[in-house]
Order: sequence, then structure tokens, then C-alpha cells
Amino acid sequence: MAELRWIDTTSHPRKWICVLPQHFTVEEFSEEFSNAIEELRKLAPGRRIVVLTDLERMTSSDPRRRQAAAQFIREHKAVFRGHIIAWGFVTTKGVIRGALTAISWLRAFPVPINVFATRGACDTWLEERLAKDTGESIIPSDEE
Repeated sequence: MAELRWIDTTSHPRKWICVLPQHFTVEEFSEEFSNAIEELRKLAPGRRIVVLTDLERMTSSDPRRRQAAAQFIREHKAVFRGHIIAWGFVTTKGVIRGALTAISWLRAFPVPINVFATRGACDTWLEERLAKDTGESIIPSDEE
């Protein structure tokens, strides 16, 4: 299997971080996220994570990519539901926020999502969702 290029699954035990590049094709998207699905399937049953997707590098939203993203998410919703607690997106760009809204209108997202202007705000929301679901924290305690 090919290595993930945009998705870091190793920095945090319960958080995956995806940073989408400025430009990518539908085929590149499909390849990367197919590899990510395979990584999700390798997780132990009941292993729950949160996902942060940083969209700040993206400058445009292509309808073909939006359609492919929505279709991909719908096709793999059981895998997403089985492992992903919540999915946060970071962007300050209105066009990208609009694209996420369009995908959500297609009822593609099988897990709670939210869009934030900063990574810090997104991290806080994901931390709250993780703690509520698992009782675990992403952020290490200062007392350790």
C-alpha cells in the first residue's frame, strides 16, 4: 500500500491531521483517502479517533472534487462511524467553507463536523469530543 502523503496518523495516538495541498486532482484525492480508509480498517475494533483537516492551502473548490469527496464519504460511512468521533475543518476562506456546506447538504458526513477559522479552536472542539466519547485527552497533562 502507498504511504499517506497528506494525512499524519502518528503525531497523536487519537488524532489524525490532514493538510490538503493547494492543488490536487480527483484521482489524487481518491488515492490518498482510499489509503486512509485502509489505515482506519487496520485500527482495533472500538478504537476511536478525531480528525483535523486543514484546508488553508486550498484556494479553490472544484465541483468535481466536491462530488468525489461526498461520494467517497458516503461509500465509506460505516468505516468512518466505526472509528471517527468528530471531524474538524480549518479554513478562513469563504469559498472553501461553502464547499463544505455543499458536501454537508449532500448528507455525506456520517460523523459530527465543524468548521473553524483557527487550528486552536478546532483542536479545542476535537479535544472536547474525544474526552466526551472516550474519557481520554489528546493534550498531555502538565503533571506527567
